[in-house]
Amino acid sequence: MALPLSVKVVGDLPLIQLGLEAGMADRPGLQLTPPDGTVAPDVVLWVAAQPLDAQTALRWRSQYPETPILAIIALPQRSQLSMLQTLGIEGAWAISSDFDDLEATVQQVAAGQARWPLPQDLRTPIAPPLGFFQWLHQSSLVQIDTQLLAIEGQLRHPHWNWLDRTFMTGRRRELKAARALMDWLWNGGQPTPLLALAQPPAPAAESLVLSPTARRIRDRQHLKVLLWDQLTERLQQPLSNLTGRPLELDILRSDRQRELLAIILRRLNDLIADLQFSQLSTEQIVEKLPQLRQDLWQQSLSDFYGRYRDLQLDSATIELSSRLSDEWTRLAPSLVARLHGDRQVLLTLVHGLPVMIDGTAYALEAPEAQARLQLLLENLLLRLANAIVQPLLNCFAEVTAIKQEFYDAQHLSNRELTRFRNQLNWADRWEQLLENPRSIYESQWPLLHFVADGIDRCQVYAPRDQELQQLSGVQQTITLVMEARDAIAPQVSGLIRWLGSGVVFVLTQLLGRGIGLVGRGVLQGIGNAWQPDRRLKSDR
Repeated sequence: MALPLSVKVVGDLPLIQLGLEAGMADRPGLQLTPPDGTVAPDVVLWVAAQPLDAQTALRWRSQYPETPILAIIALPQRSQLSMLQTLGIEGAWAISSDFDDLEATVQQVAAGQARWPLPQDLRTPIAPPLGFFQWLHQSSLVQIDTQLLAIEGQLRHPHWNWLDRTFMTGRRRELKAARALMDWLWNGGQPTPLLALAQPPAPAAESLVLSPTARRIRDRQHLKVLLWDQLTERLQQPLSNLTGRPLELDILRSDRQRELLAIILRRLNDLIADLQFSQLSTEQIVEKLPQLRQDLWQQSLSDFYGRYRDLQLDSATIELSSRLSDEWTRLAPSLVARLHGDRQVLLTLVHGLPVMIDGTAYALEAPEAQARLQLLLENLLLRLANAIVQPLLNCFAEVTAIKQEFYDAQHLSNRELTRFRNQLNWADRWEQLLENPRSIYESQWPLLHFVADGIDRCQVYAPRDQELQQLSGVQQTITLVMEARDAIAPQVSGLIRWLGSGVVFVLTQLLGRGIGLVGRGVLQGIGNAWQPDRRLKSDR
């Protein structure tokens, strides 16, 4: 019996890497190398993030110069495979293939035979071009299978608590049910093997050209998968508050923070899917945006606190989610004032519209568009999370059962809790009276976003002329003071410089010289008084 091949999985997508490791654990012909590096791998599986980076490929090639490298790519293109061949990569495997094919590919690459099946498929007319709906069916299955693979990898990790595992198990069950429904609708109940879909073949170059609608749907789906993967990874990083001001999210335990953000991300994904299924136009989405915000907030709040959970207060029984939902009318204006770009996020992910940055439209595949959409998504998640915690602080902040279940240990005492709420109130008033009108006047939007060490704030440019015209009272006074300061600041600074130079002239040229003359006269008088004494001594 042949010895199993030693395989090492590397890359920049840890969730996909865990899924591959989980899938290969049951393969007798493959054996994962131990993490301590004591066993040299026979084949390196590189999980390549999109878009492919030549520098990353060269880095892995230089790190494993004598070991065959098999690139794992979600949706490979002809140009990408050609680049990998040029850089010395031995083969590629589409993440939409099954694990039997992966094992065969690893064995072939380990034997010194390059494996490039996709370019051959692209050159050989093995099937007629796929129709749009057939392509849509297959690409949807690829996305479902990719998410199933990521969830399998997450469930394999031992650090998840029972609540996270319950959530991920339910998500896996939903994905499998959706996949079975699609197979029933498309194939008459015949199941498609998991991860058994290959890249849709095309016999000629002209068949690779999709219609504008199909291309927009493809780019939109790719972008959504990329953004969700990045956000899922960032939720595993520290969530420390680095903004310099308190956030409602700070009062929650770290596991509760991640749970809340994951719930909002899942509900946002469901909302986007519902809008795509309903085929609403861009005008209808914009018209329904206030209701969509409320629905997303309401559903996320109910999932986080429990849809039918009761709270015992003295002799009264209160349905927690229902009571907190009544706070929407009061907190909606402040939430909407802090949400920037949620319309852009929905229109881009539902209809594939380009991303507007500083008045310029960027296509979905542009790095600038992906970075801006990532920033807007993170701000949407964090602002909604704060708005879900806020009604709890307003209504049931000091209830013991609430504190023990949700709060961080630092805020369990009444003194610390009161101090935290006062800091929040002062920060909100300061933002409303000073920071908000200043941001409007400077055409800036403050956004919350994730950084390596936690949560931070940044500013992006956005025209806010209409809001500037609507300011009144103290907020309008703040902008007038800033305008007056900007208007007179150059003249005042010039006057101060002129006065300063005049004072310097008086001190150095007039007073300085006068003091110098007086001092010289005094010294001359002392010298004259000393000279006669010397003459008398010399005469003696």
